[in-house]
Amino acid sequence: MAIAGDRADVVAGLLERELDEKRLAAHLLTLGLLHPLSGRPVWHGVEDLPGTHWLKLTADGRTRPVRWWTPPQPDLPLREGAERFRDALTAAVELRTRGRRLLTADLGGLDSTAVYCLAVRGDARVVSYTAATHDALGDDVHWARRTVGALGQSENHHVVPAERIPLTFDGLAELDDHLDAPSLMSVDRNRRMSLLHLAAEQGSPLHLTGLGGDELLAGAAARLHGMVTTHPRTAVPLLRGYTAKYGWSRRRVLRQLLDRRPYRSWLRQVAADLRAPQQHPLEPLLAWSTAPRLPPWATGDAAEAVRELINAEADSAEPLGGGGHGLHRELVTMRLVSQFARHIGQMAAPLGVACAAPYYDDRVVEAALAVDDRERITPYRYKPLIVEAMRGVVPEESRSRATKANATLEEEAGLREHRDQLLALCEQSRLGELGLVDVPTLREWAGRPLAAESESELLHPTVACEVWLRSHESRRTSPSTVT
Repeated sequence: MAIAGDRADVVAGLLERELDEKRLAAHLLTLGLLHPLSGRPVWHGVEDLPGTHWLKLTADGRTRPVRWWTPPQPDLPLREGAERFRDALTAAVELRTRGRRLLTADLGGLDSTAVYCLAVRGDARVVSYTAATHDALGDDVHWARRTVGALGQSENHHVVPAERIPLTFDGLAELDDHLDAPSLMSVDRNRRMSLLHLAAEQGSPLHLTGLGGDELLAGAAARLHGMVTTHPRTAVPLLRGYTAKYGWSRRRVLRQLLDRRPYRSWLRQVAADLRAPQQHPLEPLLAWSTAPRLPPWATGDAAEAVRELINAEADSAEPLGGGGHGLHRELVTMRLVSQFARHIGQMAAPLGVACAAPYYDDRVVEAALAVDDRERITPYRYKPLIVEAMRGVVPEESRSRATKANATLEEEAGLREHRDQLLALCEQSRLGELGLVDVPTLREWAGRPLAAESESELLHPTVACEVWLRSHESRRTSPSTVT
């Protein structure tokens, strides 16, 4: 008998399946972008269905995945593609706002600004929130105020001071979310949920976010890996721009451009290099992916388990979309961030707030990917697709914005402020009990200063797995838990 559902933990419970420690070990890898391992359920005998397929269940109990979606050919000029994209995103937002009296929305970067501006066109009252940051250069608040002022929506806009928003690593010891898998969102859980708590206090049944916009609107520079052979006159100036913008080494750029290995060969190299040092911070982004690594505290048994899983896939694995480096990187990132959106929704469910990410509607994704790579992906303009698509929708004083805030400062401050919570996770570590991490090594790393954009990210997957194991354990032992 086959059982299917939208939560792997529920399916595993119905089938009475045990935790697969080898699959859990793969969740210790950095980045979460290793196809086809990333996102795989962590129970024996429970498999995930690719988002490009639906599952056919026959009367005799058999199952068969059936493909329903393939990425479109990127052949639309930017102007035509922008119109189609605007129509798709408008429909996605209108579908969610229709018939509602009240909803809430993020109002931060350009992506969430576009969603917000479409939402206020409907009949619902839209209350927006902008999170201030500790970074003096973070300018989300400035742009948000310009936007709501131009739209006459200032009274429905709230700026949340930085000191009221939890830092990264806050509350790790108390997290008890009912998630269907370890989630990288756990390290930022309280910070990200702070606005959703405000939405719940407002009485909002729905909260709109801009999640998913980056990979659709900025695209992957790795598209140039294929373009350099098909359209060299276009690709070379773009490569020069990215190289200058991100400080890439020309030698590293050339090495990646000359690397024509198929995905399966690249995957085998990942398996061989699991314990190698992390790649250079300024490594170009033209390969199949940034090669993931296991953290220094992963045990030999964990490394062997992950290596075995990767090599088992290497003989048959194909890149997502069946295309080149760029399409694969975009689709694998969409898969990861859509998991983030799902987990945020699971975290918000007890508050009675549904969290919606319109950029991940099928038609919106298709409309973006149908735009010619040579116009959608460029270092010389900031997200040209959304800028063109939002003419007449986003106020002109905001539509031309070319900046993006990040939370690096929040992470560095959070590491200092909440180091005790990280160290507490080392005590009676469930990962240590499973033989997947060396606890003394983990404790030593958790107790020292770490660079937020390189070393600290090594901790994120481990924290996600440790927090999830404890939450899963508490639910299994609770007499009131119903699976």
